[in-house]
Amino acid sequence: MVQSNLFSLKSLETEVWSSLQGSINDFDPSVSADFWAKTSLKGKAESALANIAKNNDFTSISSDPPIDPPNNGNGFRATFGLQLSIGYKVSVRATANIGTGFRTGNFGVTNSLHFAAYNSGLGVGANSKKFVIDITAALNLTVGGGQGIPLQSYATNYNSPIPNLNTFQNSFSYGQLLTWNSNINKDRFSLDDLHRQGMIGFRLGDVNVSSNNDTKLFYFGDGNDMSWTGGISVATPIFEIGFQDFSGDYIHNAPTEEEREELKRKIKGIKKDDSLTKEEKKEQIEILDNQLFELTNNNLHTQTEYQKNLNKASTYFRINNNNGYNATIDLIGPAWFQNVIHRGIKDLRFEYKHKEIELWGGKSW
Repeated sequence: MVQSNLFSLKSLETEVWSSLQGSINDFDPSVSADFWAKTSLKGKAESALANIAKNNDFTSISSDPPIDPPNNGNGFRATFGLQLSIGYKVSVRATANIGTGFRTGNFGVTNSLHFAAYNSGLGVGANSKKFVIDITAALNLTVGGGQGIPLQSYATNYNSPIPNLNTFQNSFSYGQLLTWNSNINKDRFSLDDLHRQGMIGFRLGDVNVSSNNDTKLFYFGDGNDMSWTGGISVATPIFEIGFQDFSGDYIHNAPTEEEREELKRKIKGIKKDDSLTKEEKKEQIEILDNQLFELTNNNLHTQTEYQKNLNKASTYFRINNNNGYNATIDLIGPAWFQNVIHRGIKDLRFEYKHKEIELWGGKSW
């Protein structure tokens, strides 16, 4: 086990963020994002890991599985994952996750940095095999009690496992994360393009729940409602099940909730107006109903075809074993969980046309 004091944690964080900033400075919009990830991003991440190992006197950092699995949430950890899906073309997901964790008594904290590159599934446009890049930074605070089996928590999706596992028997977590997706931002990087989300999790015995959402209410996100906009996963020692949602950008000058509510109030007023005949009420209500339909676009966000092509949601099931091997079933279809939330808060929804079943197999180290 690696013990970290406040000084080493600070130097580790500086090393990681310096490597990320250096890679960002290397990014050239004229070069494909996947080439950038394979060269600058990969090289600087490996260099950062080597420096961290040297500065903190780690005996070794490698992709080989540890002899004994970690039994606490303390110290530095780096994990790597690879998954394949075989179809008419091979699909790949590769992930790298770097994090530190500290637990003392009933309090714990983790911070982590996640990289993912993939050419299928959520985040990739329908009928596309272009490689997409995700970068995620997360900070998570946990309060709990007892000692439990180490269980996996996630940041923004199942491609971003937090390296330091949850070891409480029962706990509650809250965190913040920043994400960047190459498809949403069309391979352009700017601090203005970062999306902020809130994370909430809880654990009861051998069941650990992770959730994230960009809503401003409760989770304190930025409310952008795009990219990896929300998800939830339920992890046990053997399997996981969850829902994830990815949506494209949309036309942001769409009508506000206030404009729609004003039309609804006018319709209610006409229904109660005894000075109007039945025919007059019907005629005026029909006009306002048409205006309401046009304003809400049938309660859907207004999107271009490129933006709409990125709308995908998944209900997934994953089986894990002690050697790091895993198998995942992705049921890609309607955003049923997001729709429940958006109907409840009277918010616009997205159109999800893409339906598919993907089978993935892989290993994590």
